[in-house]
Amino acid sequence: MYHCTHHVISIWGVKNKIDFLSLSYTRHAEDVRQGLTHFDEILREPDGIILSRGNLGIDLPPEKVFLFRKSALYKCNMAGKPVVLTRVVDSMTDNLRPTRAEATDVANAVLDGSDATLLGVETLRGLYPIETISTFGRICSEVISFHISVE
Repeated sequence: MYHCTHHVISIWGVKNKIDFLSLSYTRHAEDVRQGLTHFDEILREPDGIILSRGNLGIDLPPEKVFLFRKSALYKCNMAGKPVVLTRVVDSMTDNLRPTRAEATDVANAVLDGSDATLLGVETLRGLYPIETISTFGRICSEVISFHISVE
């Protein structure tokens, strides 16, 4: 981010009592690679982290996505930084049900300590926004019930 832009956002943000600002890290492929490589260093700066499952799936080999996500969630939890996941049920943009892999990923994200999930295109332009939210909620409720039952 340019210094001037940072200054303008800082002044505007304070004046307008902004609590949360999300800055996309993706301008060039190299930005993404650097972000993944320097995650520990980046984690020290913000008050929280947003992880995009979709971007991780593009920027990492498939066999590495779960490992990076689990590691990032663990590090965020240990640092006391909230972590928000995105792009978790993309298939529900056009389908009434998530894939089995997506449903499992949502459950694992809750078990791994994610603080929130940001639904986007699935509910903004998706064919089944209400069903998406309902299905997502049921998956999360099942995880919580399971977690309580094994404690």
